Amino acid sequence: MGEIKEMIQKNFLTNRLYILFVLTTLFIQTYNVSKDYQTITGSFYEQFYGLSKEGYNLYSYLFVTIIFLFPVAIFFNSLFIASKGDIYYQLIRFSSFKLWFYQLLRRILCHSFLTISILFIYTFLLTLLFEFPFTEHFNFNFYEISYHFLVNGFLQLLVYHLLFIIFICITKRTELILLNIGILVVLGLPLFNSDWIFPIALNSLGYITGGFHQPIHITLVLLIYIIVELLIINLVLSRKLLS
Repeated sequence: MGEIKEMIQKNFLTNRLYILFVLTTLFIQTYNVSKDYQTITGSFYEQFYGLSKEGYNLYSYLFVTIIFLFPVAIFFNSLFIASKGDIYYQLIRFSSFKLWFYQLLRRILCHSFLTISILFIYTFLLTLLFEFPFTEHFNFNFYEISYHFLVNGFLQLLVYHLLFIIFICITKRTELILLNIGILVVLGLPLFNSDWIFPIALNSLGYITGGFHQPIHITLVLLIYIIVELLIINLVLSRKLLS
């Protein structure tokens, strides 16, 4: 019991540190947005730029990957604590894989929706706080940015959640969460992922510069990855393979 209590305290601290990081970093970044981007649309674009077909900024890329990967890591760390570190073997003994997975999937959907909604609302409120205008002087508008941020951000979070499940299935260990994050961050770099082989940081707002067809394309790509991940999870965790 003492070990579980200590893990709960550490997870609570991790949650608070992540929230503090998000609140502080987005506030500072909004305050320091360059003059050319001091509009509501421009602020979103500059802060969540991440990657683009034209190139990338390492800080912006790391910010986008970390801010979307860490809530997923915290989610699975909480799941790990709740099951007392025995998730994989708990799955084997579960009476119905589909029932277990549907229950988990509902939690993942809610967690992803809340995460992307809070990030969007907080960033938007900061732009209002600093009195950024709604004027547009880019080749994209606020509604296109909002679609890419909310829809593709939500799908990207789902992809990350499902990837973590696959990692747990393969390694049978949840202690490797930080290692998993490191692997994903490296694989998402343009050096390895220029052709979107790996579904990492595809929600970067930098991709919108290629026209609004680019976010629509990314939506389709992320949906395909989600379907593939679900098939892999079903294959790996099916009762037939676990028997």
